Amino acid sequence: MTTRRSYSYAFVFGVLITLVLAGCGEMDSEADPRVQIGSEPEGRILFAADGDIHMWNGSSSERITDVGDASSPAWSSNRTQYMFVRTGDAYSDLILANINTGEMRNVTGNQPGFTPGTPDYLSQVAWAMDPVFSPAGTALAYVSDVGTDKNFLWHRSSVDTDPWRVPCSQRTYDNVERPDFSPDGSQVVFAQRSSGPADLNRWMDIKICDLNTGELTVLTEGDVDEASFYPRWSPDGEWIAFVRRLDGQSNIWVMPAEGGDAIQLTDEGDVTAPEWSPDGNFIAFLDPEGSSFRAAYIEFDVGANGTPSASDSSTLFSEDGLDGPSGLSWIQ
Repeated sequence: MTTRRSYSYAFVFGVLITLVLAGCGEMDSEADPRVQIGSEPEGRILFAADGDIHMWNGSSSERITDVGDASSPAWSSNRTQYMFVRTGDAYSDLILANINTGEMRNVTGNQPGFTPGTPDYLSQVAWAMDPVFSPAGTALAYVSDVGTDKNFLWHRSSVDTDPWRVPCSQRTYDNVERPDFSPDGSQVVFAQRSSGPADLNRWMDIKICDLNTGELTVLTEGDVDEASFYPRWSPDGEWIAFVRRLDGQSNIWVMPAEGGDAIQLTDEGDVTAPEWSPDGNFIAFLDPEGSSFRAAYIEFDVGANGTPSASDSSTLFSEDGLDGPSGLSWIQ
């Protein structure tokens, strides 16, 4: 009887404690599944390692191509296709692949039809780089130097339509890098090199081109001691995450997409390739680890006063031979 009565008292006491903690908002995460919502990154992430495309599925990663010269993967909005870059002898092409069947086909045809190294070959070489699909449909943006001596922004309404060079990306006549679409597909953010008066000093700034109006908006204006690059648009359209190099340190920063003050989110000091989670709750990035990189993430939050902040970083996965400049592409 004593044992049973003691057990009953303990049970009642435990229930009371649970109710009190629930009223105070301090329930254990295992007792309240609501606490688990958004607590762990989910989805599928494409990345390049050792010349092939790999996919992380939330728990492990696998190699999904076998070509040896692949980089810069990007998911399509239909989630069954992705694009990547294949690099040859002084040229590169965009390749469209199906995640289910493994089927691949060229989207660009930059490989010259002449013997490599000959004058005819060298006169026709061209590059296609940094592909990204619009979240709102089938449109594709990428960087290419076709017809020019600079890498400018190109756009296609689909992979099967003719490309056009976006005029506003040419206004300062210097190389464009890492475009990314706004959620509705009407604008593209990108990094572009800028030069000093004597063309001896160069840095990078973040700019937005409106594809409908041709209007160019400059988000950052750096100088020789500062560079902003690798911009990525948040899924809700409110924020641009990017890498800022300042005082020899490269970290993830974020700023309003309409312009405004930038806020530093990480302090690792040597990171690259930010990428938003599909729900906008996390930002992944690549951080050097030994001779390779780890894919890390921070949890992103906006306070009641509208100021963004982030958690300390945690590791998503590590991979030998991970290609940092190729970046990450994340879908649900």
